Amino acid sequence: MANPNKKGGLFTFLVGIAAGAAAGYYLSTEEGRRMREKLSEKTSEYTDEASRYAKEKSEVGKQKLDEAMEQGRHYVNDLSETVKHKVDEYGTVAREKMDQTSSAFQEGVSRGKTKLNQQKAEIDSLLNDVNSKNS
Repeated sequence: MANPNKKGGLFTFLVGIAAGAAAGYYLSTEEGRRMREKLSEKTSEYTDEASRYAKEKSEVGKQKLDEAMEQGRHYVNDLSETVKHKVDEYGTVAREKMDQTSSAFQEGVSRGKTKLNQQKAEIDSLLNDVNSKNS
């Protein structure tokens, strides 16, 4: 089966060749040379302008990044100070609670010893009574 676009493709190809030849002829004339120079100048101008714009935006971006970094440093320093303060505060509270617990424990031990000594004295008294009745 033949390709129906084959004829159209050849025509398009020939038109492209003709357009390229016409453009080449035009660009080789004096007017074409002036147009190429003007195009080259405009391209250079636009390139320079784009470079300046990119450089300006880059500097603005760098400045904003530096500001953000500085703000981040301040935030981290403030947070660090807050954490240190809280750790010290909780450490003090923990030491106080530990001292209270230790005191309460020592008080309990002392009461326990006193109670044991009382019970020992009672047992000793009972034993003395039993021994004196047996003798």
